Amino acid sequence: MEYFSDRARYILVARVPRDIEVAIEDDFLIPLGTTRPTMGYHITLLGSFHLPKGEDHAAFSRAVQRVCRRWRPFHVYVAGLGAFEKEDDNVIYLRVANPHRLTALRREIHEATRQHILFDKVNSAERDSKPYRPHITLGLALTDRELEAFFRTAVDGVLDIVFRISELWLAAQESSEPWRYVVGYPLDAARQGELLSPESHP
Repeated sequence: MEYFSDRARYILVARVPRDIEVAIEDDFLIPLGTTRPTMGYHITLLGSFHLPKGEDHAAFSRAVQRVCRRWRPFHVYVAGLGAFEKEDDNVIYLRVANPHRLTALRREIHEATRQHILFDKVNSAERDSKPYRPHITLGLALTDRELEAFFRTAVDGVLDIVFRISELWLAAQESSEPWRYVVGYPLDAARQGELLSPESHP
């Protein structure tokens, strides 16, 4: 087994715009009894992963930029609820109703970056055996009783959301510190070479 407990973890995500986050918070924070994630709501495309020892994220970033230059911004439709079920460790999420573009983008990103990243062997087999299912996580570690209570009171499809994905974001977590955004990558050839700072996200 290979472990990376002494190294930063990374994920690559599409961030949810703040006005959509507010709508999600209004509908789900109270009934779920959870709090908004420190890094905000998002759709994960790649992660979590580590960088080879002694490397920063420059090579990874260049590979992501090459993919992003070939893409244009696109809209995501979110409707309905789902759950990843595991005994007393359940995850509630919002479904992406049109996953095809996200799935294709993820496939390109994974292929372009695979030589620049490392996954924990302990998690990679389980990850590789499951199809990618883009989603927005609402709550983690729900007991079976909490999951049942939530679906009993929640209305499936209560939210019907559309938002535009125009950039991807790399986030990092050092040791037990909170996740933080590092850099953003525009989906647009006209912005070739441009990188976004975390402060530029609305």
